Amino acid sequence: MQCGPATDCDENLFGNPNTHECVKGDFCPTGLYSNPATKICEACPSGSSYVTVDHSSCISDKKNCGLGSSVLSSDNQCKYCKIAVPSTPFASLDHSSCVIAMGCETDSYGNQNNFQCVAAEECPDDYVGNSSTKLCQKCASNQFVSVSHLACLNFLEDCGNGSSVVYGSQCKICIDYDPSSPFANVCHNACVPYYQCESGYYANMETNQCEACPIGTVVSVDHLECLASKFDCGNGASLLNGTQCTNCES
Repeated sequence: MQCGPATDCDENLFGNPNTHECVKGDFCPTGLYSNPATKICEACPSGSSYVTVDHSSCISDKKNCGLGSSVLSSDNQCKYCKIAVPSTPFASLDHSSCVIAMGCETDSYGNQNNFQCVAAEECPDDYVGNSSTKLCQKCASNQFVSVSHLACLNFLEDCGNGSSVVYGSQCKICIDYDPSSPFANVCHNACVPYYQCESGYYANMETNQCEACPIGTVVSVDHLECLASKFDCGNGASLLNGTQCTNCES
Protein backbone atom coordinates (compact mmCIF):
# COMPACT_ATOMS: atom_id res chain seq x y z
CA MET A 1 0.00 0.00 0.00
CA GLN A 2 1.40 3.42 -1.02
CA CYS A 3 1.55 5.87 1.85
CA GLY A 4 2.51 9.39 2.79
CA PRO A 5 4.03 10.12 6.20
CA ALA A 6 4.64 7.02 8.30
CA THR A 7 2.03 8.18 10.76
CA ASP A 8 -0.55 7.58 8.00
CA CYS A 9 0.17 3.85 8.10
CA ASP A 10 -2.55 1.68 9.57
CA GLU A 11 -2.11 0.09 12.97
CA ASN A 12 0.69 -2.52 13.07
CA LEU A 13 2.14 -1.23 9.78
CA PHE A 14 5.39 0.69 9.30
CA GLY A 15 6.81 3.00 6.67
CA ASN A 16 9.34 1.31 4.39
CA PRO A 17 11.88 4.04 3.48
CA ASN A 18 13.00 2.13 0.39
CA THR A 19 9.62 1.67 -1.26
CA HIS A 20 7.60 4.36 0.56
CA GLU A 21 4.96 1.76 1.32
CA CYS A 22 3.36 0.69 4.58
CA VAL A 23 4.40 -2.85 5.49
CA LYS A 24 4.07 -5.30 8.35
CA GLY A 25 6.98 -5.17 10.77
CA ASP A 26 8.52 -8.45 9.64
CA PHE A 27 8.60 -7.10 6.07
CA CYS A 28 10.89 -4.22 6.95
CA PRO A 29 14.05 -4.26 4.77
CA THR A 30 17.00 -6.36 5.90
CA GLY A 31 18.89 -4.63 8.70
CA LEU A 32 16.01 -2.35 9.70
CA TYR A 33 13.61 -2.80 12.61
CA SER A 34 10.02 -1.69 13.04
CA ASN A 35 10.18 1.24 15.45
CA PRO A 36 6.79 1.54 17.19
CA ALA A 37 7.55 5.10 18.27
CA THR A 38 8.13 6.49 14.78
CA LYS A 39 6.13 3.90 12.79
CA ILE A 40 9.13 3.61 10.45
CA CYS A 41 11.48 0.79 9.46
CA GLU A 42 14.82 2.18 10.58
CA ALA A 43 18.35 1.29 11.62
CA CYS A 44 19.03 0.26 15.19
CA PRO A 45 20.21 2.94 17.60
CA SER A 46 23.87 3.10 18.57
CA GLY A 47 24.83 0.25 20.89
CA SER A 48 22.21 -2.14 19.51
CA SER A 49 23.88 -3.70 16.52
CA TYR A 50 21.59 -6.48 15.33
CA VAL A 51 17.98 -6.76 14.18
CA THR A 52 15.90 -9.72 15.37
CA VAL A 53 14.48 -12.22 12.87
CA ASP A 54 11.01 -10.67 13.03
CA HIS A 55 12.40 -7.09 12.81
CA SER A 56 10.59 -6.22 16.04
CA SER A 57 13.59 -5.10 18.08
CA CYS A 58 17.32 -4.52 18.25
CA ILE A 59 19.83 -6.55 20.24
CA SER A 60 23.45 -6.00 21.19
CA ASP A 61 24.57 -9.64 21.15
CA LYS A 62 24.22 -12.14 18.30
CA LYS A 63 23.53 -14.85 20.87
CA ASN A 64 20.12 -13.25 21.43
CA CYS A 65 19.09 -13.82 17.81
CA GLY A 66 17.05 -16.82 18.89
CA LEU A 67 17.17 -20.56 18.26
CA GLY A 68 18.10 -21.55 14.75
CA SER A 69 19.12 -18.07 13.65
CA SER A 70 22.42 -16.30 13.05
CA VAL A 71 23.82 -12.99 11.78
CA LEU A 72 25.30 -13.97 8.43
CA SER A 73 26.79 -10.75 7.02
CA SER A 74 27.42 -7.08 7.54
CA ASP A 75 23.70 -6.29 7.19
CA ASN A 76 23.36 -7.01 10.95
CA GLN A 77 20.21 -9.07 10.42
CA CYS A 78 19.37 -12.24 12.33
CA LYS A 79 18.10 -14.87 9.87
CA TYR A 80 16.80 -18.41 10.24
CA CYS A 81 19.56 -20.63 8.85
CA LYS A 82 17.20 -23.29 7.52
CA ILE A 83 15.42 -20.66 5.40
CA ALA A 84 18.32 -18.38 4.50
CA VAL A 85 20.87 -21.12 3.75
CA PRO A 86 19.10 -24.52 3.51
CA SER A 87 22.38 -26.31 2.75
CA THR A 88 23.76 -25.27 6.17
CA PRO A 89 20.62 -25.28 8.31
CA PHE A 90 22.04 -25.16 11.86
CA ALA A 91 22.83 -21.94 13.74
CA SER A 92 26.22 -22.06 15.44
CA LEU A 93 26.46 -21.72 19.21
CA ASP A 94 27.59 -18.10 18.92
CA HIS A 95 24.95 -17.33 16.24
CA SER A 96 27.59 -15.94 13.89
CA SER A 97 27.24 -18.55 11.13
CA CYS A 98 25.08 -21.28 9.64
CA VAL A 99 26.64 -24.75 9.48
CA ILE A 100 25.97 -28.39 8.76
CA ALA A 101 25.74 -30.61 11.83
CA MET A 102 29.39 -31.66 11.48
CA GLY A 103 30.26 -27.97 11.62
CA CYS A 104 28.73 -27.46 15.07
CA GLU A 105 31.34 -26.41 17.60
CA THR A 106 33.24 -28.91 19.78
CA ASP A 107 30.92 -30.74 22.19
CA SER A 108 27.82 -29.44 20.47
CA TYR A 109 25.28 -31.21 18.28
CA GLY A 110 22.66 -30.30 15.70
CA ASN A 111 19.18 -30.26 17.20
CA GLN A 112 16.82 -31.02 14.33
CA ASN A 113 13.82 -29.74 16.30
CA ASN A 114 14.99 -26.12 16.22
CA PHE A 115 18.04 -26.26 13.91
CA GLN A 116 20.37 -24.99 16.61
CA CYS A 117 23.80 -26.32 17.60
CA VAL A 118 23.41 -27.20 21.28
CA ALA A 119 25.36 -28.79 24.11
CA ALA A 120 24.46 -32.46 24.61
CA GLU A 121 22.35 -31.74 27.70
CA GLU A 122 20.22 -29.40 25.59
CA CYS A 123 19.28 -32.17 23.16
CA PRO A 124 15.55 -32.98 23.51
CA ASP A 125 14.43 -35.58 26.03
CA ASP A 126 15.04 -39.12 24.74
CA TYR A 127 17.83 -37.89 22.43
CA VAL A 128 21.57 -38.30 22.83
CA GLY A 129 24.42 -36.28 21.33
CA ASN A 130 25.84 -38.64 18.70
CA SER A 131 29.56 -37.99 18.26
CA SER A 132 29.63 -39.74 14.88
CA THR A 133 26.87 -37.74 13.19
CA LYS A 134 27.08 -34.63 15.43
CA LEU A 135 23.28 -34.78 15.68
CA CYS A 136 20.87 -35.17 18.58
CA GLN A 137 19.56 -38.67 17.87
CA LYS A 138 17.46 -41.34 19.56
CA CYS A 139 18.97 -44.45 21.10
CA ALA A 140 17.75 -47.94 20.22
CA SER A 141 14.14 -48.58 21.23
CA ASN A 142 15.20 -50.77 24.17
CA GLN A 143 17.76 -48.32 25.55
CA PHE A 144 17.68 -45.33 27.86
CA VAL A 145 19.31 -41.90 27.60
CA SER A 146 21.75 -40.81 30.30
CA VAL A 147 21.18 -37.65 32.31
CA SER A 148 24.01 -36.00 30.39
CA HIS A 149 22.51 -37.00 27.01
CA LEU A 150 25.92 -38.41 26.11
CA ALA A 151 25.28 -42.16 26.36
CA CYS A 152 22.71 -44.81 25.51
CA LEU A 153 22.14 -47.12 28.49
CA ASN A 154 21.02 -50.72 28.52
CA PHE A 155 19.53 -50.84 32.03
CA LEU A 156 17.47 -48.45 34.17
CA GLU A 157 19.93 -48.70 37.05
CA ASP A 158 22.59 -47.26 34.76
CA CYS A 159 20.85 -43.89 35.17
CA GLY A 160 22.87 -43.49 38.35
CA ASN A 161 22.09 -42.58 41.95
CA GLY A 162 19.27 -40.11 42.35
CA SER A 163 18.07 -40.51 38.76
CA SER A 164 15.10 -42.32 37.23
CA VAL A 165 13.29 -42.69 33.94
CA VAL A 166 9.90 -41.19 34.77
CA TYR A 167 8.60 -41.20 31.19
CA GLY A 168 9.92 -42.10 27.76
CA SER A 169 13.55 -43.19 27.87
CA GLN A 170 15.18 -40.16 29.49
CA CYS A 171 17.01 -40.42 32.82
CA LYS A 172 16.15 -37.43 35.02
CA ILE A 173 17.75 -36.22 38.23
CA CYS A 174 14.81 -36.59 40.59
CA ILE A 175 15.48 -33.58 42.82
CA ASP A 176 15.57 -31.35 39.71
CA TYR A 177 12.64 -33.01 37.98
CA ASP A 178 10.33 -32.94 41.03
CA PRO A 179 11.69 -31.40 44.25
CA SER A 180 8.73 -32.89 46.15
CA SER A 181 9.86 -36.40 45.11
CA PRO A 182 13.65 -36.09 45.17
CA PHE A 183 14.61 -39.76 45.56
CA ALA A 184 15.10 -42.33 42.82
CA ASN A 185 13.35 -45.58 43.71
CA VAL A 186 15.24 -48.87 43.66
CA CYS A 187 14.20 -49.74 40.11
CA HIS A 188 14.98 -46.24 38.79
CA ASN A 189 11.59 -45.98 37.13
CA ALA A 190 10.06 -43.39 39.47
CA CYS A 191 10.92 -40.41 41.64
CA VAL A 192 9.46 -40.61 45.14
CA PRO A 193 9.40 -38.77 48.49
CA TYR A 194 11.52 -40.39 51.22
CA TYR A 195 8.61 -42.20 52.85
CA GLN A 196 7.74 -43.98 49.59
CA CYS A 197 11.04 -45.79 49.24
CA GLU A 198 10.31 -49.50 48.84
CA SER A 199 9.89 -51.66 51.93
CA GLY A 200 13.30 -52.52 53.31
CA TYR A 201 15.03 -49.52 51.72
CA TYR A 202 15.93 -46.13 53.19
CA ALA A 203 16.26 -42.69 51.61
CA ASN A 204 19.95 -41.83 51.41
CA MET A 205 20.11 -38.05 51.77
CA GLU A 206 23.59 -37.86 50.23
CA THR A 207 22.80 -39.76 47.03
CA ASN A 208 19.05 -39.07 46.77
CA GLN A 209 18.63 -42.78 46.22
CA CYS A 210 16.45 -45.41 47.90
CA GLU A 211 19.07 -47.91 49.09
CA ALA A 212 19.36 -51.07 51.13
CA CYS A 213 20.75 -50.74 54.62
CA PRO A 214 23.96 -52.60 55.52
CA ILE A 215 23.50 -56.28 56.24
CA GLY A 216 22.43 -56.86 59.83
CA THR A 217 20.60 -53.55 60.18
CA VAL A 218 16.94 -52.62 59.65
CA VAL A 219 15.09 -49.70 58.08
CA SER A 220 13.30 -47.18 60.29
CA VAL A 221 9.54 -46.69 59.99
CA ASP A 222 10.01 -43.40 58.16
CA HIS A 223 12.66 -44.82 55.78
CA LEU A 224 15.14 -42.16 56.88
CA GLU A 225 17.78 -44.25 58.64
CA CYS A 226 19.29 -47.66 59.25
CA LEU A 227 18.90 -49.03 62.76
CA ALA A 228 21.11 -51.51 64.59
CA SER A 229 18.33 -54.00 65.29
CA LYS A 230 14.59 -54.56 65.38
CA PHE A 231 14.60 -53.43 68.99
CA ASP A 232 15.34 -49.90 67.75
CA CYS A 233 12.17 -49.70 65.66
CA GLY A 234 10.54 -47.55 68.33
CA ASN A 235 7.37 -47.62 70.38
CA GLY A 236 4.43 -49.17 68.55
CA ALA A 237 6.59 -50.51 65.75
CA SER A 238 7.95 -53.95 64.99
CA LEU A 239 9.86 -55.80 62.35
CA LEU A 240 6.96 -57.59 60.73
CA ASN A 241 8.45 -58.35 57.35
CA GLY A 242 12.04 -58.57 56.20
CA THR A 243 14.13 -55.59 57.33
CA GLN A 244 11.41 -52.92 57.47
CA CYS A 245 10.16 -51.46 60.75
CA THR A 246 6.41 -50.99 60.56
CA ASN A 247 3.89 -49.30 62.84
CA CYS A 248 1.77 -52.09 64.28
CA GLU A 249 -1.44 -50.10 64.04
CA SER A 250 -1.02 -49.30 60.34
